[in-house]
Amino acid sequence: MPAKEDEKKIAANLWAECVNVVKPTTSLASINENCPEEVQKEGGCSKYQEEFLARKYPSLFCRMGDSLVLKLSNGEFEAFKNNTDDSHVETFTLYSFDKYFPEVRYGLLYEGFYEGGTYELVSFDTGTKTDVGGDVILSPDKKRFAAHFSDLEAGFSPNVLAVYLITPTGLIEEFRGQPEEWGPEDIKWIDSQTIEFNKTTYSDTDFSKEKHHLQFLGGDSTKQGNWEIDGRLRIEKERMQIKLSDIEELVSPNAAIVSVTSTSTGAQVTGYGLSDIDVLLLSSSLSSHYLPIRIRVSAPSHEAYCGKTFSRVIIVIESDSSKFESKSHVRFTPVLIKTKDGKNIECALP
Repeated sequence: MPAKEDEKKIAANLWAECVNVVKPTTSLASINENCPEEVQKEGGCSKYQEEFLARKYPSLFCRMGDSLVLKLSNGEFEAFKNNTDDSHVETFTLYSFDKYFPEVRYGLLYEGFYEGGTYELVSFDTGTKTDVGGDVILSPDKKRFAAHFSDLEAGFSPNVLAVYLITPTGLIEEFRGQPEEWGPEDIKWIDSQTIEFNKTTYSDTDFSKEKHHLQFLGGDSTKQGNWEIDGRLRIEKERMQIKLSDIEELVSPNAAIVSVTSTSTGAQVTGYGLSDIDVLLLSSSLSSHYLPIRIRVSAPSHEAYCGKTFSRVIIVIESDSSKFESKSHVRFTPVLIKTKDGKNIECALP
């Protein structure tokens, strides 16, 4: 059975367990939708909000242990499993259901990493997921989402200001900026063609705000168009592009070979002969060079070539895929491979 079918079966089983769990009898009307102040102080608003929404929309999603399970319109299920093992910070993931928009049947998930996180919009009609990088608000005409995020102090995640058009087949990104020196805050729709926000900057211990507008350009806002910020406010579309030559320089000679392939979300680096320490050093180097571009590292698998077993790992880099090209990089011929038992051998990889 294909892996995807296995995942669907696991998600369906988790949902079946969810519906058999005895639900609280407290009236929903007696619960405050907004996170109470005492819960805010304890940092438990994500859990509080998810529990409130699960009570309000019991047919959409549920929590079963470490898994968040969604029920799509076609009757299929999808599960998002937490990985909270902090001894492997590169794969640490924590999911929570943050918002639901019944008018357009989209849910907003928060995906927390060991440091920082991101937001994904999930269509309950199609199951498609879009990483929008921030909290979202729906436009008055229910045609678009405005996404926003501001992290001026810690800098774990990029500042984001974006607009997505909602279509029957998914979301279309009409505008996206990642300002380096300021963050968008106090976002609101003035009308279906105008977004108001504060350009917020931080210096030492002081915050300053300056009001701006993001305006739709075009005569028909029901169709895909362009957006522009008023005045001469500069907003970077990307924080930094990853150069293939930089990736090559970060590869340990013992790793021997790395292939870099462009994907729809950025690039995929496949490393051969990497030990667990090599993987950690490479992913850490990439993160430090290109923060806050997202780095995801798979658990190493082991494959046999030349009668020996060596490790293989995939590092997924999420960025602007238009700046990448597919390339295979071989440092040595024949290739020097670090085997599972720590020995080095020469082997020509395919």
